[in-house]
Amino acid sequence: MSAFVPGYQHDIFVSYAHVDDMTFPGIEAAGWVATLIAGLNVKLSQKLGRSDLFSLWKDEQLSPNKPLTPEILNALKQSATLVIILSPGYMASPWCQREMQTFWQELAQRINSNSRIFVVERDKLEIDEKPKALEDLLGYPFWLQDREGKAPRILGDPIPDPHDRLYYDKLGDLANDLANELHRLQTCAAQPIEKTSKPDSRPAVFLAEVTDDLDAQSDRVQRHLDQEGFRVIPSETSNYFSYLGGNDNVREALFNDLKNCKLFIQLLSGLSGKCRPGQPSFPALQYEAALSAGIPVLQWRDPDLKPETIEQTEHRSLLEGDTVLVMGLEEFKQELVTHLHAQAKKTKPIVNPNLVFLNTSNEDSALGETIGTQLKKHEIGITLPLRSGDSKQIQEDLELSLSECDGVIIVYSPATHAWARAQILRSRRIIGLRDRPLKALAVYKGPPEDKEPLGVELPGMLTLSYDSDLMPFVAALQAG
Repeated sequence: MSAFVPGYQHDIFVSYAHVDDMTFPGIEAAGWVATLIAGLNVKLSQKLGRSDLFSLWKDEQLSPNKPLTPEILNALKQSATLVIILSPGYMASPWCQREMQTFWQELAQRINSNSRIFVVERDKLEIDEKPKALEDLLGYPFWLQDREGKAPRILGDPIPDPHDRLYYDKLGDLANDLANELHRLQTCAAQPIEKTSKPDSRPAVFLAEVTDDLDAQSDRVQRHLDQEGFRVIPSETSNYFSYLGGNDNVREALFNDLKNCKLFIQLLSGLSGKCRPGQPSFPALQYEAALSAGIPVLQWRDPDLKPETIEQTEHRSLLEGDTVLVMGLEEFKQELVTHLHAQAKKTKPIVNPNLVFLNTSNEDSALGETIGTQLKKHEIGITLPLRSGDSKQIQEDLELSLSECDGVIIVYSPATHAWARAQILRSRRIIGLRDRPLKALAVYKGPPEDKEPLGVELPGMLTLSYDSDLMPFVAALQAG
C-alpha cells in the first residue's frame, strides 16, 4: 500500500500504550485503540475516496516490555503524521515517551511541519500532567465529565455504542482534520516550499475556558469558528490552573488576549468551577475581563438548564445575564458566525471625502464659492486660497493645498492671463513632488468669453466653461 503523501512510507503512525488496548474479560471485541483505529480507517477511506490511497502504521505486536526496534523507529521517521493516544498509561510508558520525542526531533528537520501531530485524549489529564510539547495542540477528548464528583466517562469504553453520537462525532472530527492535513502535505510536496510562515491575520475571537462538563461543546464551537475563518484564542498564559495557583497575572493575560478580539464567547453550565477563596469563579473572572475590555459578549446555556435551581448567587446571575442565549448548541454556532459577519459589515474603514483646491484670484473669489457649492452636492470637500497674512504665509498655504488635495480647479475668469498661466505652471511643479498622484486637474473658464488663450496644455487637464456643468471633473475625481 503506497502513502498518500509523496516522500513517505506511511501517512499516519499511531503511538499508544499497551494497557489502553487491552480487552475486557468476557467481551469478545478488539481493544479500545484497535477499535478506534478501525473506525478511523473507515472514515479516512470515505474522506480520501479509497481505502488503498493511504498507509496507516500501528504496531500489532506491541508488548509492554519490548524495546523500540529499528523497524519501529524507521516506520516512525518515515511517517508524515503522528496520532498519539494520550492517557495515564501513555505518560507512564518510557516507550511512548521515546516515540514522541523521536517524532519531534524528526519534525525539527522538516519544513511545513505544523499540524502534523494529532492528540487523542483517551482519558482526562490535568494540564500539568501533559507533556509540555503537546500543550499548544488541539486535542480530541474521548472522555466526558458529565457526572459531578465522579471520574470522567471514557467514550467507547469498553466498546462503542452505535448510538453514541459524541464518540462518532469525535472520530469524524479526527478523520476530517487528518484528511485535510494529508491533502495539505501532498500539495506542499508538489509545490515550492516557503520557509517563512505568514502570521495568522484572521479576525480573532475569544472563546472562554469552560468547566469540565462542557469540554466537548467548547471543542465543537472552536472547530466551527476555525472552519468559518476565525482565529480562536486565548493563550495558555490565561488558563484556569494558573488562576487556581494564585497567579495574579491572569487578569493581565486575559486583558492582553481580549484587547485584539472581535467577540467574547462563553459557554455556561450549572457548574461554576473551583475558585480561589474570596475571588470570583474563573468563568465570572473571564466575563468581567471582557466587560472591562469593552468588547461584545455572547454567552450560551442549554435550554434544559434552569438558573433558578442554582444555589450559588454569583453563578445564577451569570446564567441569567442579558447576553446569554438560551438555545441548542448548533443554533448558537450559527448565531456566532452570523453575528461576526454582521459586525464586520458595520466596521468598514472610514474613507475621507475627496478634497478639491479651488485656486482663485481675489477677483474670482465669488465664482469660486459658487463652484464650491456645486461640488459639495457631490460630497466633495473644498479648500480656498488664503486671503490674509504676509506673502510667505500665503505661499506656504498654496503649496500645502496643492500637496494635500485630491483635485485642483484653477478659475480663470476676470483674473489676468498671466496669473492663470502662472498658477498652472506652479501647480505642475508642486504636484510633481507629491507622494500620491493628483486625481483630477481642470481650468474653469468663466466670463468674459473673449479671453486670451492660455497656451498651456497638460496631459489629462480638463477645460470647463462657465456654461457647462462640473460633471466631467467630478467623474475624473471619483475615478481617481
